[in-house]
Amino acid sequence: MLEVSATVPQSGGHRTHSEARLDCVIQDSHTSANRELRSILVALALLAACAGAKEAGPKQAVPAEAPGKESVPKVADKKEKEPQGPQDYASLYWPAAKPFVNSPVVSVSATGQRTVEQFQFPEAVRSAFEAAERAFGARNFPEGERRYREVIEACPTCYPALIGLGDCELGQRKARDAIEHYREAEQLNPDDFLAFFSEADAIARLGNFGEARELLTRALVLRPARATVLILLHRIEERIGAIVDDHPLRPKTAFIRDNELVTVAREGDPAAIWWGVYAMCKRIPTPEQVPGEGRTVSPQRSWNSQQEEVCLRKTASAYAKERSAKGSDPALERFLAADAAGLAKGFVLYEVASRLDPQIVLEVPLEQRKLVDRYVRTIVVRDRGH
Repeated sequence: MLEVSATVPQSGGHRTHSEARLDCVIQDSHTSANRELRSILVALALLAACAGAKEAGPKQAVPAEAPGKESVPKVADKKEKEPQGPQDYASLYWPAAKPFVNSPVVSVSATGQRTVEQFQFPEAVRSAFEAAERAFGARNFPEGERRYREVIEACPTCYPALIGLGDCELGQRKARDAIEHYREAEQLNPDDFLAFFSEADAIARLGNFGEARELLTRALVLRPARATVLILLHRIEERIGAIVDDHPLRPKTAFIRDNELVTVAREGDPAAIWWGVYAMCKRIPTPEQVPGEGRTVSPQRSWNSQQEEVCLRKTASAYAKERSAKGSDPALERFLAADAAGLAKGFVLYEVASRLDPQIVLEVPLEQRKLVDRYVRTIVVRDRGH
């Protein structure tokens, strides 16, 4: 079995995964991130307009707190007493180790190792592409379309320009033309989720929600837990007969400071028990004092997928025995379902490894990507009633 490993710094100051994930949407770059946000806002507005009075009100915009799903156990009293305390220890266990890469291009070495780098435009077309992006950002779609076409004429393999061209066409209500160019981009680089996401947006506007589901699912496999993808999936889940189950893992217990075991679970909440099992399994080392400098540093620690799978299996086993009712922790329910289906590795890659490395699904061998694909299709975005 492949072992996915990473070395990550331990720190008590990391943001929660939900914050980091939303920051990715905002900070990926001034172009693609803004395009993604604009796309989702326009799509949501269109869908709301088509929904009629029954669905006039927007659904929950943050996928981690989607309607009908159990949110984090309320800790209002605890937060009043400890205003700086975390709601979970996800950022302690799984801090980001690699930055998000826009326009990812995968290269495979002679030994089969897969690496991801950002697409680089040839110098000859870089200024034209930047001008096209500025026009798009200013919502001058005709000018943006003209500029993107200049880039594509000079560089037919510059697939991000095809996505930009499609976006400008979509902004001019030319959805079918946009779809054609998104598909060209997908053929040039099937590893970039953005073309699939953009095509799903365009196809949903034409009312083809079934095909939009397929495209969004593919996008979610390439970019696990991507906020914009999940938002649109939640918005159309009833139309596509699906349930989008994306409640994140929220570890409630950890060892901090001088190996002090702490929990953010409410008093009497059995979550402290099963997450205590997880804490014992992980046992992350505490910060070390630097002699002569009077400060502490965070020790380096190793993470690997096999250890994570073992610890989650122990945690889920304790959860199955101690839970007050089935569904008390939707994320651990997903692990139990995945483990029973032989997809525990897919769960670990999608739910955990992607927090440390957003490109993880692009970097692992294709057989591992297939596990993630099966996990997403059968458990995260599953048919309603299953």
